[in-house]
Amino acid sequence: MNYFTVNDHRLKSEIVAAQLRDLILVEKKYNPNDRVPNEQVLAEHMGVSRTSIREAVKILVAKGILTIRRGIGTFVSEVPGLMQDPYGFALELNKLKLIDDWYQFRIFVEPRAMELVALNATQSELALIRRLAVEHNEAMAKDGKIHLDTDRLFHMQLAISTHNIIMAKLLPSMHDSLYWTEIDVWVGPVAGINKTFNDIAFEGHLKIVEFLEMRDAQGAGLEMRYHIQRGIKEMKRLYPHHFHSII
Repeated sequence: MNYFTVNDHRLKSEIVAAQLRDLILVEKKYNPNDRVPNEQVLAEHMGVSRTSIREAVKILVAKGILTIRRGIGTFVSEVPGLMQDPYGFALELNKLKLIDDWYQFRIFVEPRAMELVALNATQSELALIRRLAVEHNEAMAKDGKIHLDTDRLFHMQLAISTHNIIMAKLLPSMHDSLYWTEIDVWVGPVAGINKTFNDIAFEGHLKIVEFLEMRDAQGAGLEMRYHIQRGIKEMKRLYPHHFHSII
């Protein structure tokens, strides 16, 4: 996993938490009930401060992924991520309907969110958004697989850069809650799905970034709408009897 530094302290702890979570849930570096290294070791390994590690651990404790045993250390929870799904999406049996509704929600909300990013994002935030888009593209180009981890970081930063408190909390938490559902639907069940959705992300993310860097609110919003529309059209092609989102 590649680690990177950012200037905003609050954002840094959230990104470190996401990376540490992926070490546990995706890469399986630490198993349930394993003790994780102390702050100093994690800080050196991830290239961040001990304060960022401490705050990231608090985030993961709140999500039910880590557990602190007083006087002993920090451990992976027995059932990691038990509190990771506040909306109960994991209980939905019809995964395709859930992703269909997710796309429909996104096409109503995220284009307007991009308008806010174009108007409110700082220059350092725009630089970070571009870097995350490039890192996501590099990950996809390396092995041709869908990388929802780097995709999630890109969208998380977009939401934070709206400077809208509700969007900055709601959109990332929904992306997180739907993470495993997206893996079930996208990663591998249909031939060619990886390449198709990687192409959509590869082209779309950098175009959105270009409009944001020009401070073109309308252009950024329209590009995000087109980006989501491409995903909807592809899902309708792959699952014609299950996908009905409005374009």
